[in-house]
Amino acid sequence: MAEQIPTSFQEQFSIDFFKLFLDNNWDVNDQKYRKLLVDCFGRNGKFPFSSNFPNTDKGIKDREEWRSSFDKQVLALQLYMGSRKISNSGWKWSRGDGMMGFLNDIARDRCGVTGSADSWNPMDIVAVQISKEGKIKEEIERDVIKGVDAQINKDLLNGIMIKYIKSNDLMPISLKKINKNERGAFEESDNLKGKAAKRKHSYNFTYSQILCDLEWSTYKNEWKNAQEISYNMIQPASATKSGVNISVQARAFQAKDSREKPQHSLAQQGAGAMLGKSPVAELDKFVSDYGVKKVLSPNDHPQIPSKGKKWTQTQKNYWIALQRKLAGLQINGKKIDFKSPGSYGEGMRANIVYSKDSKGKKTNKKLTGFAAALESACEADEKDSRVKGDPKRKSGSRLTAKLWGIEWLWRYYQMSNKGVWDAFAYRMIKGAKKELSDTGPFIKILGEQGRTKAQQRLRMQQLIDENDDFEPIYDKNLENKKGVIPDSKKISKNIVGYTSKSNEWDDLVENIEWGEMWGQKRNTSS
Repeated sequence: MAEQIPTSFQEQFSIDFFKLFLDNNWDVNDQKYRKLLVDCFGRNGKFPFSSNFPNTDKGIKDREEWRSSFDKQVLALQLYMGSRKISNSGWKWSRGDGMMGFLNDIARDRCGVTGSADSWNPMDIVAVQISKEGKIKEEIERDVIKGVDAQINKDLLNGIMIKYIKSNDLMPISLKKINKNERGAFEESDNLKGKAAKRKHSYNFTYSQILCDLEWSTYKNEWKNAQEISYNMIQPASATKSGVNISVQARAFQAKDSREKPQHSLAQQGAGAMLGKSPVAELDKFVSDYGVKKVLSPNDHPQIPSKGKKWTQTQKNYWIALQRKLAGLQINGKKIDFKSPGSYGEGMRANIVYSKDSKGKKTNKKLTGFAAALESACEADEKDSRVKGDPKRKSGSRLTAKLWGIEWLWRYYQMSNKGVWDAFAYRMIKGAKKELSDTGPFIKILGEQGRTKAQQRLRMQQLIDENDDFEPIYDKNLENKKGVIPDSKKISKNIVGYTSKSNEWDDLVENIEWGEMWGQKRNTSS
């Protein structure tokens, strides 16, 4: 979840809100709700708003946005549980300990999960039916046996969890902050989705031009734009899908090591923005499967010298030639935006840069464009320079991560040329969201921007066209003197509701968001 309130507090507050509303069958009176707010955010609460957010317009706005986010998370959980007919009672919650601690320990001890358990399952909290907790643990202890192949054990653990999620006895939940312009929504991990839900959450992206700024600042000792390469993957809102805008940055994150290994980081527009970093090994495997060489890290690349070593002209020539080649190519029909490559001083005034001979002495040959930028950046790396204003960040990291990014641009071009760019983008997203094939199952509580009224009407028309049980109700004000609505007026924008020949809503649940369904159901007769 987003920072500002420490993550541990965020997770506990989500549990507190969920528990109160579930214990009261979603109907909490004002007195109980006020007590919840005081216990969480009051002067003597767990995280007092008055001492953590200044009494300014922004501070007051932040307080309200956080409180609203927890309210919307409750609504999102209600949508999920209502759509699955899950009981409100009998739940036991945990974060770090209890059932969640048990699952993470099994994953580490028996399923080969190393480091943070988040790499296996991004769940932040877990709810389990008290009556089934012992049975679930016993089955996992019995079937996921220590000493068996780790991947087999991981598959077994995931399978048992899926079984008990489907039987409404287990809820591993990943939490995202919900923005003020979003509504609460839920999304299941791929291994929980039915076919209709997978279609709903598939992507149909267009892509922005890729930015790779090659303007080196000798004043700041880094690139004008710090991220190494960046672009957006955009899915416009439509009748059947919500609008999605995912920004991608391929960059180093700490920059304390001049040869830090960069990664692709993805963020989605909205409050719960960060989707995460896409695992390097997964992207390497993808490009290798299509006969393309994987990108070596700065520490392993033969055209990048070891820390403290001089850059040779041969190494520099490699990068100059690669960038020159890329400058004439297109990725998904768009050329790469390199800005105005060059070396710049304070105020972005162009520097005069000279090439060096084999002994490292300056010659009379003036360099321009990327060659000038690279010469200045290599010199900063050799001097172990720091980024202006941040003594922990090394210029060498800014340089080598950019070169790593240029290598990725060449892979992007190859993926685009082979017709698998969309598949590559999808793999990046799945990796960042922890939804690859062996990821543990979870339910994500997140924010989603709503559809417009016109999009909702189009969606309703589509549902009617696809299902013989649904019949549209048109605006009665369109009736003529005979009380009949002319066929010419029976169009999607004039639909105000629908009738159903069936009492079953399951098909509808698979195809329409619950928030929309509840809004329309008031106009429904069956």
